[in-house]
Amino acid sequence: KALFRTNASAEKKEGTAFKESEECVIQVEKDFTEQQIRYVLEFIYTNRIQVVRDISTDDLLCLLHLSDKWLLRDLKRLVEHELIR
Repeated sequence: KALFRTNASAEKKEGTAFKESEECVIQVEKDFTEQQIRYVLEFIYTNRIQVVRDISTDDLLCLLHLSDKWLLRDLKRLVEHELIR
């Protein structure tokens, strides 16, 4: 819960708490593969993707879309750099 809001119980009463903070589940569109989500999580936790040079162009484009959608600016820069390379 602390990842989403510091005072989720008080905010729940006001109607401003994130649903994910209560359910501990984040729904992801089926447009993205499990591996693509794993890459994003790896980046969120380590600020890098270990095998970024081995990722297919299609997966990089999906990561670009996902990073833009989830407002992950640094991941977006990394993916753009890899696409240019």
